[in-house]
Amino acid sequence: MKLAQRELGTAADGPPVALDAAAEPAVGPSADAAANHESEEAHEEAHDEWQDAVPETGLEIGLVLRERYEIVGRLGCGRNGTVYKAVDRLRSEHPDVDAHVAIKVLSREASNHPEFLSKIRREFYGAQRLSHPNIVKVFELDRDRDFTFFTMEFIEGEVLGEVLGKFYSRALPREYVWALLREVGDALAHAHERRVIHGDLRPHNIMVTNSGELRILDFGANGKSANAMTPAYASCEVLEGREPDARDDLFALACMSYELLSGNHPFQQRPAIEARTFNAVPQRPSGLSSRQWGALTLGLAWEREGRAMSVRDWLVELHPGKEPLGSIPQPQDIKPVRAVKGHATPTRLIAILAALIISMVTWVVLHQPAGRVDSIDDVVSEQPAPTPAVDLDALNSQIADSQPLVDETSEAPKDIKKTRSAAAPVHAPDKTQRIGIAAGMYRIAPGQKFAEIQVHRSQGSNAGTTFEWWTEPASAVEGVDYVPQTRATMSFSRGKQSASLFVKLLPNASRKRSDVFYVVIGNPSDGSALGSVSKAKIALPPAGAVNAQVAARTGTSS
Repeated sequence: MKLAQRELGTAADGPPVALDAAAEPAVGPSADAAANHESEEAHEEAHDEWQDAVPETGLEIGLVLRERYEIVGRLGCGRNGTVYKAVDRLRSEHPDVDAHVAIKVLSREASNHPEFLSKIRREFYGAQRLSHPNIVKVFELDRDRDFTFFTMEFIEGEVLGEVLGKFYSRALPREYVWALLREVGDALAHAHERRVIHGDLRPHNIMVTNSGELRILDFGANGKSANAMTPAYASCEVLEGREPDARDDLFALACMSYELLSGNHPFQQRPAIEARTFNAVPQRPSGLSSRQWGALTLGLAWEREGRAMSVRDWLVELHPGKEPLGSIPQPQDIKPVRAVKGHATPTRLIAILAALIISMVTWVVLHQPAGRVDSIDDVVSEQPAPTPAVDLDALNSQIADSQPLVDETSEAPKDIKKTRSAAAPVHAPDKTQRIGIAAGMYRIAPGQKFAEIQVHRSQGSNAGTTFEWWTEPASAVEGVDYVPQTRATMSFSRGKQSASLFVKLLPNASRKRSDVFYVVIGNPSDGSALGSVSKAKIALPPAGAVNAQVAARTGTSS
């Protein structure tokens, strides 16, 4: 596959994709793969029918443009013209330089449309000033006889969309993905710093080569209409017809990042508007740290205000490393991990260890002298348990004020030991799953860019358990100190007892004291109930604390 077949050519100028809401696909990896495959087949059929109707440029193989560019082959057609492979005769005089270039010749209809030509010029000169190793180079915009054309570098390789297609619903090797995301993000950040927006970032607009190079194609897509965008990667604002900005490129990058890391699109290829209507919540890909998952979640926010972070800062949070890209991975080169024969798998080892611990605790309880053990907590209290980074004094105060676990109208037993020794009716164990926030207060450290709130469930491992969460203001100001969250549905991943909620924090230099807001959970799914902590206080530091921390790191004083 040649770069020129995509760069402003076949795929990049493909037919507009209908934005009508499709029927909701079945859930599961195999259903996702089938839906993606059917979608690709439908797109290819539509493109074949559409491409037959593309007007020809009238350019013949062998013709020389500007007495310099000899046309040697046709690579593909687009809505507004045809892309050719050509030999640059000036370059051919230098044996060490590749003389081939890609040339896009506009159709006669496009060439005779003044407004379109004006837009092409603006986009061309905008792309021309982007001198970056991961952005395709454009050279000249010219006209010869009846042919309006522009030239760009010619690179052989594959578009990322085709590489993903080879892996189906499997994720690419993680080290390759991190290197790829770092290079794509760095190129986007370079463009944004020069006020150039891509507007239609997607796997088919990224070219990779076997030699380990990467190019982003089709800069200047912000001149397209909303109907011409790729709905699976376009933000809600772009699909609603608003002018794209850097935050929309971040949404597209986050969608693509999720797909590369997990093997599946975060919203099963649904347009963002439709996914927002369904309250679609992507599952956390395996192997991501809380910081990385928080960055990915931020990039997938429905509203621009929730994506209020530059791509360069977002890359810092994602932490993709510094390894070089390397050659294109192939599915046959990825060997599946097999369990060693005769040895227990990690999952089985964990299950066996858990069973042993439970047996030991039970034995200790049964063999303690009467009156020595008041509760099971006395036995396991010395065992370390993971806890969130919270303010312990505030947590103890909150626990004291939290709602009781028994009916407040009932009289509490005065002598708990005596009460336990008395005969009591035996009740069936309560199988209701309790969902609660890990702590009543989270104290944010200076410089922290978003708050992570952990929610735990008491039992169960199915993936269907959901709850709603949202933010409530207090002394902290919505949109000034933090990005507010309206009611959204969150689910637990299969086999996981906890889930993380992320709230974007905004730098507020005018905050003179510690301000707070709240994160609230509610409306658990059937078979579940809220635990004792369903509302957490988030304490933000004063701006002076942030400045002091920066001064300490840099060795300066305020």
